[in-house]
Amino acid sequence: MIRHYIEGKLQLSYENPEGSKVFAHEIMNGAPILKDYLLSHLQPQFEKDIALMKKWAAAGEIKDIEPEHFFFTIWAATQTYADFASQISLMLGKKKLVRKDFDNAANFLTDMVLNGIVANSDK
Repeated sequence: MIRHYIEGKLQLSYENPEGSKVFAHEIMNGAPILKDYLLSHLQPQFEKDIALMKKWAAAGEIKDIEPEHFFFTIWAATQTYADFASQISLMLGKKKLVRKDFDNAANFLTDMVLNGIVANSDK
């Protein structure tokens, strides 16, 4: 489930980087246009996701973390691949990021976050 979530976020960054940048700009400016939508659509799903992670923590499946910050971290990491693609490309010595770069990012981010939250990380 977490892998699918991260892959989906990165797929959006890959397939629609300009839309991702517009969204980021809107959010950085206080969400004047999207505020009502975020509160009516994103907030309820966010609360469900947080409740699910708390349930997993209570069952001992993951560490007892603050799930809000877990999601904020994923949002930041995945959004970076759209908003700062030119910087990432330069650091990787490429003209442009390709699908494989996003797949590599998905694998890395998934491993990083799962190793950080799994209750028994001796996989």
